[in-house]
Amino acid sequence: MTAPREREAILRCQDGDVAGLEVLFELHRASVLRTAYGIVGRRQLAEDVTQQVFVELFTAMRRFDPERPLAPWLYRIVVNISLKELRRRHHRTLPLDEVAADLPSLDPLPDLIAEESEVKRSMWTAIQSLSPKHRAAVVLRYYHGFSEAEMAVALGCRRGTVKSRLHSALRQLEVLLRESGIPERVLERERDAAVTCDAVQP
Repeated sequence: MTAPREREAILRCQDGDVAGLEVLFELHRASVLRTAYGIVGRRQLAEDVTQQVFVELFTAMRRFDPERPLAPWLYRIVVNISLKELRRRHHRTLPLDEVAADLPSLDPLPDLIAEESEVKRSMWTAIQSLSPKHRAAVVLRYYHGFSEAEMAVALGCRRGTVKSRLHSALRQLEVLLRESGIPERVLERERDAAVTCDAVQP
């Protein structure tokens, strides 16, 4: 269900009121930026994508049904623009100096802090080794907790394709993390986290 403040902002956008877009920008900018960064792998490019997303959101808002949840539709715009920019600019390299500040954390116990830092860097490197479409699937599922149905909307594909992309991405990530020397106990913990996320999604 759409929150009252978000719904009001949507309706204002549909009336051409830029103030409504300002509210949506405030509500969603951080998560849009994080998602774009997860797909494109460059902070400045992610910032550019974020700006384009909200311009596109405003111009396309008249086509949106305010009775439906905004997130899947919004993230379809994020994914489409991110992939378009990757194709246009051919950026594939990893800005390692930005990783620590930009990736989300699970707030580990003190004795796992050093280990999590290594895992975070290795996980980010592995994710950036995936194809852009597989990256998008991983980010939407495990960073945003999207259901398969929501992902199908955001990625513009069928649920069967969503499942296939996730399965392939996770298999590739596990291989890449093993090759990077991540301890088996850590891989088990990451697998358990992924299984838990899948279990609670419809």
